[in-house]
Amino acid sequence: MQTISQEEKRALREKYKIQQDDITIMFCGRTVKEKGIKELLLAFKNMKNRDNCKVVIVGNSNFANEVQTEYDKQLKEIAKEVNDKVIFTGFIPNKELYKIHKERQTKRKKTKMKLQERKLNLNKTLQELKNIDLETPLYAEFTQAEMTYFLKVTQKLKEENTEIFIFASELLKHVKLENMRNFMKSAPFITIHQHPLKETEKSDGRIKAGSYTLESKEIDIYLEDNNSTLYHELLHAASSDFTYNVSGFNIYLESGESLGKGLNEGYTELLNKRFFDKKNKSYIRLQKLAELIELFYENKEDMVTDYFNADIFGLIGELLKSMTLEEAIDIIVDIDGFLNSNLNTIDYLKLKQKILKLYEKSPVIINQNQKPMQKSKPLVKNLFNEK
Repeated sequence: MQTISQEEKRALREKYKIQQDDITIMFCGRTVKEKGIKELLLAFKNMKNRDNCKVVIVGNSNFANEVQTEYDKQLKEIAKEVNDKVIFTGFIPNKELYKIHKERQTKRKKTKMKLQERKLNLNKTLQELKNIDLETPLYAEFTQAEMTYFLKVTQKLKEENTEIFIFASELLKHVKLENMRNFMKSAPFITIHQHPLKETEKSDGRIKAGSYTLESKEIDIYLEDNNSTLYHELLHAASSDFTYNVSGFNIYLESGESLGKGLNEGYTELLNKRFFDKKNKSYIRLQKLAELIELFYENKEDMVTDYFNADIFGLIGELLKSMTLEEAIDIIVDIDGFLNSNLNTIDYLKLKQKILKLYEKSPVIINQNQKPMQKSKPLVKNLFNEK
């Protein structure tokens, strides 16, 4: 088996200006119409988020004969529209071709090894869960004192922070009042910072549309997209319990590891789309995987409840009805792997198949009648509807 040294990998990246954390989409073959390269580049051009992605076209139209055809010219014209994101290597002899493939495969292998290491560490940390009763808790209705405080908070938001007030009024159309506890604790202290495009930050090489900081309760918005990013971050705020360092289904462990971040981002964006009709293209695969996890709940509303009460243990308890603790952690960590990683479509399809295979053992019936959501109390509805 042919191998490639670290020096050769570094030389290849420097030659083609590929960064360490770049995700590469590679085509290898003759650059002729029948291969569909033009369609590949047009699809890449239309991608919403391609900041740390590059397309590598290996080959030319006539093997070692460097002849530029009209089709080659069309490809390079499209490439100009995405700046330096498309790399044409030209013809590479077969004896050298393995280096390109090896360098690309190494990134994916490293990602998988890192995920495997995380699984081992988390399984050790979470063995104690076997001794915990992980049944979904029943959350009590608001006490009179809580209701009074909630009305005070919402009235203050109405007067001082219209954006958060509108978000809260819309959210209450979809969730039970008792699921607003974490929002009630965070809302009075949330600050929103809108940043100009030139200040846009990157996370793992990708443009960061927005962020919510659990400790300071600050929301930073870097992209203006019809409040889609703002509502995504406000959902994080509404589902975060800063007392236990948990945000929705993402928990930060004493070991420094986090668990559930990928699932949390996917489910947050899924609710953003369902509740507020925010149609953006963020976390598409993570949304699909979150929908698969939702299947393990007999009632989808219970997953909403676990999310807004920052109860990942309630979620794990639902999964344990169909799998072992090790299998549950394995799936959650695998989903985390699709958050800014080098995993590909094959990895995604394999994970979907793994989840569906476990679902076959689930006691949940797919086509079940969903219970209607509990309506908010009239007192709260009247406050929000007041002009």
